[in-house]
Amino acid sequence: MKILASIIAFAFAFNLNAQTNLKDLTLPTSTEEFTSFFNLNDDQVKKLESFTDRKSNQINLIKELKGSDLTTYISKRNAINKGFLTSIEMMLNEVQLVELKKYISLIRMENQEIRQNLSKTGKSEQEIKLAIVEN
Repeated sequence: MKILASIIAFAFAFNLNAQTNLKDLTLPTSTEEFTSFFNLNDDQVKKLESFTDRKSNQINLIKELKGSDLTTYISKRNAINKGFLTSIEMMLNEVQLVELKKYISLIRMENQEIRQNLSKTGKSEQEIKLAIVEN
């Protein structure tokens, strides 16, 4: 029983330490920031630009759904975001995949913060989901 308690305490402490280290990082938003964050080479930068263009085009194609069918818009926007993340994952090497885990953790932390802040202000679940997928 002591071993189990020790393992749980260690895992909790490790998780807190990882979160503390992540708070010093910010999510990349531009090609330059992605390049720096993941230490991308020239070929990867070209692929990233292609992924970014595709994501922008896909978002433009679903814009009108935001006003007419918000549930579908949120679902499609979520799929676009996941596709973008998967494309990035597929082009990274093993060393860069470590940074991808940090990137995903940053996204989760930011989304949790958005959820908490909007919940406090009384926003609906749909409004919260919209804010998260557009983040």
